[in-house]
Amino acid sequence: MDAAEKDGRFVWANFYQAFAKQLLTWRSRRDELVAGIHQITTEVAGMSHLQDKPAQGEPYPLKDICPFTTIGLFNRTLTDANRSNIAGHLAKLIGVSETVPDSFAGVPVLNNQKSWFFSSEGKRHTADIDKLWEMFAQALNYADNPTNSANFIYSYDNASGVRNVGWNLTIGLYWCCPWFYPTLDSQSKSYIQNVLNITILRDGKKGRSSGRNYLNIRSDINNLFSQPDCPVHSFPELSLMAWNRADDKEQKGWKVSLLDKVKKLCLAKNSPHLTRTEFIETYREEIQAEHPDNNTIEHTISHYLQKLRKDGELRKVRISRSFLPKLTR
Repeated sequence: MDAAEKDGRFVWANFYQAFAKQLLTWRSRRDELVAGIHQITTEVAGMSHLQDKPAQGEPYPLKDICPFTTIGLFNRTLTDANRSNIAGHLAKLIGVSETVPDSFAGVPVLNNQKSWFFSSEGKRHTADIDKLWEMFAQALNYADNPTNSANFIYSYDNASGVRNVGWNLTIGLYWCCPWFYPTLDSQSKSYIQNVLNITILRDGKKGRSSGRNYLNIRSDINNLFSQPDCPVHSFPELSLMAWNRADDKEQKGWKVSLLDKVKKLCLAKNSPHLTRTEFIETYREEIQAEHPDNNTIEHTISHYLQKLRKDGELRKVRISRSFLPKLTR
């Protein structure tokens, strides 16, 4: 184990790797796997999205699942406590004894509205889920024995053509082997290109990287890790830094936008006094339209209003301290 793998921020990696290896043994037991997952949905919140949709007719419980979507069950936009709870139930189901993490620093998550790696039954091809299982198997095999990349590249390019996969395929590879594969989610792509100055070619299916180029990107980043002036030294650290960098930009954007709306509402009322509820009722739909992928919009608004108050920004528009009640977790 090298120094990077001893980093206490990334203790979750042991669980993810153990989970991935054990999950592969369920490749031919998918009926049992899906049945077990559906049982967990009756016991745990945050798993109500497992309803398949035929071309015609009513939705029905999902009958098959790929490994990446399975791991994605505890890598959606949920609280850490909920993610840990789901991970624990799934670990018990498939037989993973590794300690379940309670923090997930550097783990990219899926959009709750698009957290399957394949499309609904009415739109997917018969072999789509099988292609994703094959990709999963080849990824684990190549990480253990990276001598011949041909099978990995073929499986990667094949899986990339599955509807709904997108760049999420690289997130799934990172979940399985976080010390070996980079994630190319939007934040990481920005960091790789703008901070590490590595070009991400879009020479594959649907304007994304091919399997060969993905491995080239991996190699280029790995070569940088050994350089003393490189700001990151592992793929988990790269992912964490990329998300922190994106969070800084996002926080500034939210604070500027909300402060502007606070000013407008105060002017419209001709009063410096307003409540959090009043603000949300006035702007909820507008803010939701600005952030269509945000599934907890009221919580996010409250969070950034609290930050504005804490940072003293609300005083600039002469808002009294009664503007926000004390927020509790």
